[in-house]
Amino acid sequence: MECNIHLGILGERGGLQELLDYLKSKRVFKEDRPLILICNLMEGKIMQQLYKYCTVRIMGMPKKDCLSQLFRTDIPDDLYSTGDIRIVVS
Repeated sequence: MECNIHLGILGERGGLQELLDYLKSKRVFKEDRPLILICNLMEGKIMQQLYKYCTVRIMGMPKKDCLSQLFRTDIPDDLYSTGDIRIVVS
């Protein structure tokens, strides 16, 4: 099952470990703002460790007809099946 919303601003090496260290810190988070992260897969040791510190919302891929209506264009089956519809958006 894919996880579409929860971890994702980190695309560089070391970013996940830095985020994990930040979440593990003893600082008071009352003044912080919510952090929404997006990812496609929850794989790897660090990603699994983040489960301890995050609220996870697992979302499925929207239906093809809903996406076609949203973008006002037909989405080819091959693009929809991969889950990567960026070409439709651009």
